[in-house]
Amino acid sequence: MNEKKKREKLLAVQEQTEIKKKELVPAECRRLEIPYITKEMQVEYRPIQLFLPKGVEGPLPLVFVAHYGITEDAAETQACLRRGWAISSVADFTPVYSEKLTDDNLVFNNAALYALRNLPEIDPDRVAVTGGSAGGYTALMLGGLHLGLCGVVANCPVTNVHFNFHVFFPAAYELFKESRAALSEEEKQEARRLTASTDMEEKLRGLSMTKFPILATIAKCFLCATNNFPDPEDAERCAALSPIGLAKCFSNPVVVDHYTSDALVPVDQISRRFTYPRPGDSLPQTFAAGRLPDPPRRCVDYSFEELLPPELTQTYLAPEPTESVPVSFDPERPFALNIYDEGPMESSCGHRRLDGKGGANTKEFLAYCIEKGASKTGFLSPAKLEQMLLRCAGESVPLPPREGVDDAVYGSLAMYRKEVREELSRFAAAHGAQAVSDALDALLSAKQGEERARLARLAEEALR
Repeated sequence: MNEKKKREKLLAVQEQTEIKKKELVPAECRRLEIPYITKEMQVEYRPIQLFLPKGVEGPLPLVFVAHYGITEDAAETQACLRRGWAISSVADFTPVYSEKLTDDNLVFNNAALYALRNLPEIDPDRVAVTGGSAGGYTALMLGGLHLGLCGVVANCPVTNVHFNFHVFFPAAYELFKESRAALSEEEKQEARRLTASTDMEEKLRGLSMTKFPILATIAKCFLCATNNFPDPEDAERCAALSPIGLAKCFSNPVVVDHYTSDALVPVDQISRRFTYPRPGDSLPQTFAAGRLPDPPRRCVDYSFEELLPPELTQTYLAPEPTESVPVSFDPERPFALNIYDEGPMESSCGHRRLDGKGGANTKEFLAYCIEKGASKTGFLSPAKLEQMLLRCAGESVPLPPREGVDDAVYGSLAMYRKEVREELSRFAAAHGAQAVSDALDALLSAKQGEERARLARLAEEALR
């Protein structure tokens, strides 16, 4: 496996197992250029890749892998193609995408999803989104923002931007710099030699010579993502650009899998119930940046679990997997958080221990979602409808309107309104217009005065 694929495996939490060429499922690979409007108010094109299984009659189900790229010979790609599904991801991924994770990259991934759902070869009722790490963040944001997806899978996702990038990353990166500065030149050379070794024991010895060495390789690009937050203590903005801010907006089954040992995205932001009271022996026992404030004082002090609707959420604690283990999921409680106990956070960990074996298998969950389709797995919560109406009004924080550039390009208010109307129209066709009216009644009943009247006007315009 080449270095690029190793990096993608580490960051995207994908198997990225190379399948021998002669064993590949016959597929057509297309490259599509997706236009969107940047925050600099320019139309930019980024490529995505789309793999379509040959000989399978469409329209096809689609799995969209958010943020990171995939390859044709990756295990995930081949598993989808073998089932007769299309699969798509960004092409030519660069670290710049991570630097713009919460602004241009988020708009681009929304634009890519919109373009894919409207291809004649794709069945819009059977579109699922997956992603790992920063891709898990993006997958959850897409799931919270859009109506009509049949399912979402997020592996080790960032769910709290403020906690992960404003609190944990700076503290962990500071520990890395301090530990590296304490090494002699000879020790630094030895650390580099051991870390590059293919022998796992040697690699772990090299990594253990500094604190958070894996995090350090990606810290700078993700710390750049904080540029989208002029005031890092603006809790409302941080929450609005995080899955925790969309926790009441999910309208389809969601599976999250995470590991207690995660040293890139601490598990506390998923569920604080399974975080070890202290880090492992490789870290200072006083290091507490991997834990949310307790008790919480602001909206960014909560875990994902605490903000999801409790009646729709089930959290599972499982032992460390030693083989591929299907994720737990109950259709009656469609938001499933799967936490795997690998012990406390250690300095040399990535999203999990590097010597960990097995892992979460989400293939059957995806098969369930795609078989049912959004027409059967989907629902419309009042919070989701409110978020869609605010986008129509040009008041969305995750998807701000970029006006005066090109109304036919994603990122413009005109395109946001078009997208919302299309999603609501599809939902009404599948569930009946009364289902939309019921969600609107529930939304308005919780509002008062001018806010209630304003939302009613926005709904009238969006549903016209």
